[in-house]
Amino acid sequence: MNPVEFMACPECSGDLKQSPVNHDLFCEVCGKVIKFFDGIYYADTSPYSSETKQTIAEFGKRWKKVYKKMGGLKDFLLPTIEPVKKEFFRGKCIIDGGGGFGRLTKIMLDYGARHVVLLEASDAVLAAKSYLENYRDKVTIIKGNLLKSPLAEGSFDLFFCHGVLHHTGDPRKVILSMSRTVDKQKGCMILWVYAQEGNRGLSRLVNLIRFFSLKIGDWGRWRLGALIDIVLWLLTKCVYIPLLLLAVPKQRLWYGTYFIDFLFNPEINNRVDRLQMYHDFMTTDIIEYYSKSQLEQWVKEADYKTATFYFYRNQSWSVAACYHPKEDFSGNQ
Repeated sequence: MNPVEFMACPECSGDLKQSPVNHDLFCEVCGKVIKFFDGIYYADTSPYSSETKQTIAEFGKRWKKVYKKMGGLKDFLLPTIEPVKKEFFRGKCIIDGGGGFGRLTKIMLDYGARHVVLLEASDAVLAAKSYLENYRDKVTIIKGNLLKSPLAEGSFDLFFCHGVLHHTGDPRKVILSMSRTVDKQKGCMILWVYAQEGNRGLSRLVNLIRFFSLKIGDWGRWRLGALIDIVLWLLTKCVYIPLLLLAVPKQRLWYGTYFIDFLFNPEINNRVDRLQMYHDFMTTDIIEYYSKSQLEQWVKEADYKTATFYFYRNQSWSVAACYHPKEDFSGNQ
């Protein structure tokens, strides 16, 4: 797809033209230039504070180091976003908001997506270029952000944002802004976020750890993550598993379903996946948890006609919303 078909000026929303020489995009209204270099469009990231930009830089450095060792998450995605089926992605033009190095972009393309725009603020876009090399005709990689999107209104079938909204600091603005980029007749949105419900204990623990982890640098956080992984593994193998054998329901154990069914399930997570997850928690200056009522309010404000809310493992919410009132997210529409 030609980027001028679905991109717009992040400053004034004006139409863009592409230079035939270097493929840069420039706004016909205000003159804004979006540079194109080595397969990546570089849009504006100015809405972020200096602290957040530093966090994004830390994210990018770590993702570039480990992405080749991480799993594909194919057995993870669909269970987190019920009732969405893989057929739902077929033929769609999709925004992967905050898509990192493109693991979920790849899955959606494998499910039959027509084109995916990976919009990512960090240098993980450099890893994405390599990771998605075999899909280069179906992917557009943009280094930019969700608070000041360089995407045109009504140009997409789906805004997809998995595990990112709770790091933006302004989820309402992201939802309202990115919802403008999808078709108002049949466009959809899929979100996956941390839930307030069921996470109050964990949120306090994470904040306590982050008080120290933000001061010890990338190397220190990675080593601390390895220690946390050992502790949680011992808790699961030496305490939770024996209790299950004694017929104690895992739902009664603190984060029992999370540790037993998700964290140490080799079909979902390998060790590098887990260490990266801990590292993300300890690196970001923004971790928010949202209630179902908050999500319902933001979806209502964005004027979606139908929406489902799924409480995944009692720790996170997924939202599937659509402007078409009869969408069931099965792919059979």
